[in-house]
Amino acid sequence: MNAPDTDRCPNCFSVRAATPCPQCGWQPGLDNPPPALALGTVLDGRYRIGRVLGHGGFGITYLAWDENLHLRLAIKEYLPRDTATRAPDGVSMAIYSGQAGEQFAYGLERFIDEARALARFDQHPGIVTVKNFFRTHGTGYCVMDYVEGITLRHYLDQQPGGKISVEAALKLLTPVADALRAVHKEGLLHRDIAPDNIYLSQDGRIKLLDFGAARYAAGEHSKSLSMVLKPGYSPEEQYRTKGRQGPWTDVYGLGATVYRAITGTVPPESLDRLDHDDLVPPSKLGIAIQPEQEAALLKALAVKAHQRYQSIPELQSVFAPWLGINQPAPTTRSISTNNYSHKRTVASNQSPEGNQALDSETLASENAPTSTSIMIFKYFLNYFLWFLSLILTAELIAPALKDVAPWPHKLVSLITLFVIVVGIFYFLIRFISPKLFNFLTSDNYTSQSKFKLWLVNLVGAITAGNLFLILVFFF
Repeated sequence: MNAPDTDRCPNCFSVRAATPCPQCGWQPGLDNPPPALALGTVLDGRYRIGRVLGHGGFGITYLAWDENLHLRLAIKEYLPRDTATRAPDGVSMAIYSGQAGEQFAYGLERFIDEARALARFDQHPGIVTVKNFFRTHGTGYCVMDYVEGITLRHYLDQQPGGKISVEAALKLLTPVADALRAVHKEGLLHRDIAPDNIYLSQDGRIKLLDFGAARYAAGEHSKSLSMVLKPGYSPEEQYRTKGRQGPWTDVYGLGATVYRAITGTVPPESLDRLDHDDLVPPSKLGIAIQPEQEAALLKALAVKAHQRYQSIPELQSVFAPWLGINQPAPTTRSISTNNYSHKRTVASNQSPEGNQALDSETLASENAPTSTSIMIFKYFLNYFLWFLSLILTAELIAPALKDVAPWPHKLVSLITLFVIVVGIFYFLIRFISPKLFNFLTSDNYTSQSKFKLWLVNLVGAITAGNLFLILVFFF
């Protein structure tokens, strides 16, 4: 075991120039409160425990000193308070009797699995890097980079009125959305998006923290989910043991975080909104927000999952015009929610400050945008050919049927007129109201998409029929 560095404060590991420590105020006699590990405890033969950075229902996060590399790290200890506590020796786990032992073991395995999975994101700018994982003293420990700063919650508390502008909030949370997009792509969910799990570092980076390790795993294993919920930020499906969860679950948490950031208030609990939705639109609170922005935010905060944006890319594509970035292409592949690991561990430093530039290079590389001129030409050509076919139909079919069968003539005329109106309507909204266009062309399996599919199929069938009749009368 390495000897402790007596020249450093055992609490914050800064070079100790005086007592009490000028950086953190530590002085001899002060220690971490139970059940946290004591200051100076060495884990895995190299990590010396410092002050507590955060303490939740399923673990404790410490500042630590790597005796080999001589640098600060963050270490998260799996210690679910409802199934275990600290043993009398001050380091081991004392697991409660009954089902608690089974729940503890199951949660620990999920904690380990998630640490391994999240270690794959070590190069992602919006996720704290997982450096190591080890078992000791009957539990597990996840070693992560330590990033100095403050949480978004603390940052907002420092702002006038506890809020920031809509533009600032969207730019601030874009790196969080990028991180969630990467995590969802790997089949993982966060499930605890809130201001205290978003970290603003002193060097201007924004990190997504605390993927919650065994947080949902234990709940999935015959355990109540109530303790893992965050009132105002958790959607209604998280309150139900059989609630269908997916990327839309994190969409709600991100929307709630934006709402809190721009209004200074936390949204009402989702369950309370089921019978009577008393969520106050930001504009009614005097917030300067564009109608389209507000509509998008309220859709992200829809109580029912199927009424929300179904993925982070879809949400980003709506807000992209206000951020001046290329729109990420929403994923269209269907995803089984059974493939998602429900929320788990990455890192928690519980303290940040700063701002991170948008990950625009990632967006550009993943979504090669079509130029405006090409897009306009494509739509012009498409609709020109469509309208040409309708004009030919009217010229060739209608006169032929007029004298023989007036009613078929009227029917064809009516159908032709209907298709023309629908075509003009669809074409105009594509450029006049992108929001309405997104509504009609959503890929979500909701009433909106059913309407879209019905409309497209009807128009396609009518157009195909008209073209067929044209060919018959021509030849």
